[in-house]
Amino acid sequence: MLISFLFVFLSVYGLGLLCPVPQAGLGVRLTFGWSVLVVLLVVGAALLGFPLRAWSFVVAGLGLAGLVLIGKRSPLARDLKNPAMALAGLALVAIAAGPGTYQPVAWDELSHWMYLPRQFAVADRVFGPDLVNSIPGYPIGWPLLMAYPQALFPDFDEGRSWPTIVVLHLAALALIADFARHIAGLRGMDERGATVAAWGVIAFLLAAEALW
Repeated sequence: MLISFLFVFLSVYGLGLLCPVPQAGLGVRLTFGWSVLVVLLVVGAALLGFPLRAWSFVVAGLGLAGLVLIGKRSPLARDLKNPAMALAGLALVAIAAGPGTYQPVAWDELSHWMYLPRQFAVADRVFGPDLVNSIPGYPIGWPLLMAYPQALFPDFDEGRSWPTIVVLHLAALALIADFARHIAGLRGMDERGATVAAWGVIAFLLAAEALW
């Protein structure tokens, strides 16, 4: 799962560096990278019919290009002030130190969604007479995202897919932190005060989420 998390996070971060908005914050870039990842997977694997594994590596290569070509000019120091980067490090440690297993259960909607990613990953394609879509009304982007980290491995394991959700969560938190910093700056706070305000907002939201 650690490899899957790094694969998805670095892909999203690298694609985010290709964002055309000058001086975009981490949240905007991660959201952009996440959106590009979804669109590329759907267009390449679903609409154009490319093999999923090969196309996943092409998409990852674009993310790597962003890291190599633009990463040197990225505002890494500013990114590290965003709470999402610290949370990404915490997630990295938690995943590395965790049990490393994921046990699907029948009532878990995520487990039900894993039916399609499993088919996509094993068949290496999205459509075919031998593939059954039991939820045709659902958009296909989410199952493709769950199948994306499976490209690194010869077999399928549900536990390699759920770190994708962690990266989506981090992107949302980074965007909220950027917004909080912006609002704090408009209210006259200096950079340190704006950073503290962003941390406060993120801590409050995580506390609320933990109490659901």
